[in-house]
Amino acid sequence: MQKPFGQWVKERRKRLDLTREDLAMCVGCSLATIEKVETGERRASRQIAELLARCLRVPSGDTPAFVSFARGESQHILGAVPAALRSLADYPANDRAAIFDLPSPPTAFIGREREVEAACALLRREEVRLLTLIGPPGIGKTRLSLQVALGIAPHFDDDVYFIPLAQISDAALVTPAIARSLGVRESGSRPLLDVLKGKLKDKRRLLVLDNFEQVVQAGQVVSELLSAAPGLKVLVTSRVALRTYGEHSFPVPPMSLPDRSNTPSVHHLSEYEAIDLFVQRAQAAYPGFRLTNENAQAVTEICYRLDGLPLAIELAANRVTVLSAEKILARLEKSLDLLTGGALDLPPRQRTLRGAIDWSYTLLDPDEQALFRRLSIFSGGCTLEAAEEVAYGTTDDGRRTTDLPNTHPSPITHHDSALLDAMTSLVEKSLLRRDEVRAEPWFSMLETMREYAWEKLGLDEAEMGATVRSHAKYYLRLAEESEGELAGAQQGSWLERLEWEHDNFRAALNRALDRGDIETVARLSASLRRFWYLHAHMSEGRAWLKKAWHSAGSDFPQELRAKVLHGIGTLAWAQGDNSTAGHFFGQSLAIWRELGDERGIANMLNNLGIVALPQGDCDTAQAMHTESLALYRKLGDRWSIALALANLGLVALGRGDYEEAHSLLTDSLHLRQEMGDKQGIAQSFNNLGIVTRCMGKLEEAYGLHAQSLSMFEELGDRWSVALALVNMGFVALISDRERAQSLFKESLTLFIDLDARQGIATSLEGLAQVAVEENKMTHAATLFGAAEEIRKALGLPLPPDRFDSYNHSWTLARTALGDTQFDEAWEAGRAMPIEQICASALDE
Repeated sequence: MQKPFGQWVKERRKRLDLTREDLAMCVGCSLATIEKVETGERRASRQIAELLARCLRVPSGDTPAFVSFARGESQHILGAVPAALRSLADYPANDRAAIFDLPSPPTAFIGREREVEAACALLRREEVRLLTLIGPPGIGKTRLSLQVALGIAPHFDDDVYFIPLAQISDAALVTPAIARSLGVRESGSRPLLDVLKGKLKDKRRLLVLDNFEQVVQAGQVVSELLSAAPGLKVLVTSRVALRTYGEHSFPVPPMSLPDRSNTPSVHHLSEYEAIDLFVQRAQAAYPGFRLTNENAQAVTEICYRLDGLPLAIELAANRVTVLSAEKILARLEKSLDLLTGGALDLPPRQRTLRGAIDWSYTLLDPDEQALFRRLSIFSGGCTLEAAEEVAYGTTDDGRRTTDLPNTHPSPITHHDSALLDAMTSLVEKSLLRRDEVRAEPWFSMLETMREYAWEKLGLDEAEMGATVRSHAKYYLRLAEESEGELAGAQQGSWLERLEWEHDNFRAALNRALDRGDIETVARLSASLRRFWYLHAHMSEGRAWLKKAWHSAGSDFPQELRAKVLHGIGTLAWAQGDNSTAGHFFGQSLAIWRELGDERGIANMLNNLGIVALPQGDCDTAQAMHTESLALYRKLGDRWSIALALANLGLVALGRGDYEEAHSLLTDSLHLRQEMGDKQGIAQSFNNLGIVTRCMGKLEEAYGLHAQSLSMFEELGDRWSVALALVNMGFVALISDRERAQSLFKESLTLFIDLDARQGIATSLEGLAQVAVEENKMTHAATLFGAAEEIRKALGLPLPPDRFDSYNHSWTLARTALGDTQFDEAWEAGRAMPIEQICASALDE
């Protein structure tokens, strides 16, 4: 009998000794989603299926079959054909480690058994907490780190994370990079490093930090994390040591080579790693290649000339498509001879690698060379559209810079297929990589290649300047275009696109700052305000906006000044800094009023209303939102009209006028449905759920929250997922105590990961009410006290819609315990560290 997909997931999860909660956390979805997948109530989306494959340790080669199985696109179930699925039942399950975000290399790992075993042995030693793999570019540090991570994974009860740092040049961004990989989102005013310490404190984890050399100043961050988390170990790849206390250095040697004076027979040559690598990569490029008595000496000499460096060997092996091994050796020798006068302060192997790359570069035609140089402007990669825009460039009148004299020396030939031909050639020659994971083709370089191409670009001031300007112009236009799109039906795909491009935005900002172009810094950072807020890059975005403001705030055009102030206020509000947010929103409003810009005025009035409502100032919030609504209607801005109606509905909810709140929120929902605003629709469902609960329509309320939960999960909005869960908990509390407790615990887990203090307080309050229902009065009083302390620190009172239910439970607990015992438990909760009280709530 064929086995359903959900049943296989359940059995596989149990073999890995994972709970549903573990799997939900690994995938990044709600517990309810995993429950529905396992019971067959819900079919996994393609994204969820791919994440399930990774978390359930499905080999990358079998992932397409697994996803097809999950999506119901294939009727072949485990135990039947195809073999890819049949083999899933035999996957090893001897460890609980969930390996997160380990890249799947496109080629097989060759050799290095000694190094892998030695590094794993070191990491198994209790005293070795920080191990740094050190070596020159191209030595294979990254690939070795991945293999070591796989080998050591069973020794970590929790998980292994791979965190690439090659695109980060600012040491201050290392902490946010680690946080993003661990699923920790910035929220509230608590320092992100402290949030990370709390996240790692009681876990046995391995962090793999790749390409650390350009952010070596962040070694102190690694030291602090290790000090705060006894179960944490860190594996680093770097060209230089971190030079921090307790670091163990592991020099990565070249791949093994035979004795040059006594070359073994062809039969035994492939036992040496460098030779084996050359042969396998050559056969991948040209299946007809074979190691023979005739070419064995040339292949061996090539590997010697390249000092056993994997990257250099791969580059050379790729040339067998057009050259014999003997001719490759001849050209390589000539190229290396030309490079012997290179920079003497570089290690010999790095000079050799530079020679290998230089040799590959000289084999390109002028168009390919020009494109190769200009693509180095991108940080982290680019789309085909971006490559064309920046490589060709445009002037303000729309003409391409390649049509102009002396703008881009050695211009790319201008015809429709030139870019595609050049891009294809660079990919085929391993100088450019194509990533198929993203929604559209994404092209990137190995960092070593990009550094070389950047040096070449820098040799000509005119070409460098034109390329830098084209890059800044493209990303400024993209950021400004995104402002409108992030309020539309395509919000999800735009957020994903902007996250891909974040390294390029950073690069454009840094270069603009370096050349004193503060206006570009201001325009770009102001346009990214909503992206930085929605994707929890608050500190970084706020820092850029403040740099722009402090550098030349008074010199900006008035409209730009107002936008920068708007951005600073938004990100301050997102971090819980309501006082600062109100101050900057007020300044921005003053400028928009001076300019007579009704849209700017309306936006700031709306924001000032949002700041006022959580502080209990319903009158101010009502006035601000009413005035903003009138302006939005005058402007005919339907998206903003829907927003203002929703905010007025929340004000009515705060006043206890449920009929008015329901009417306003329903009007907002209808507008959002007409526009296809998925995020707005989900928010409307969630808010209407609160109102209908207050009106006593429990079944309808639960259904509305469930609808919002499903939509938030599809959008990947974890904060709103947690909010929907906690709201479902308050509905369930009235009739299904056990279900309510499960929902509150699930929401609390998510809020902890997000370091969302207001959400943590709300979940603790829900669990306190559950404890009252279970007659656990001391525990309830402790949770009430802890939640009160969090709200006091944030300056946020209890929402009016929960007054009656909260007070009823609070009074029952106080009456049952008596004033003295209740106050003791209450004060104990207030004094308890937040990590401790959360652990207690989840364990109860």
